[in-house]
Amino acid sequence: MGHVAIGSHWFKYLCQQRKLDSEQLFRELINQYFTGRICGPFHYEARQRAGFSAAELSALEHLCHTR
Repeated sequence: MGHVAIGSHWFKYLCQQRKLDSEQLFRELINQYFTGRICGPFHYEARQRAGFSAAELSALEHLCHTR
């Protein structure tokens, strides 16, 4: 969980510095670069503690249903 929290922190920090919407950019990057398959069950509580927002978790869940 620690490495996810660190990545989430820096991603959001850099987005804020560049005045980018981190949740929108997260979805765009997933759609552009992620070619694998990801399916739950997702440990929502742990991911939220690591810094994932509800919108980011929804984007991950959406991947499970569309790929």
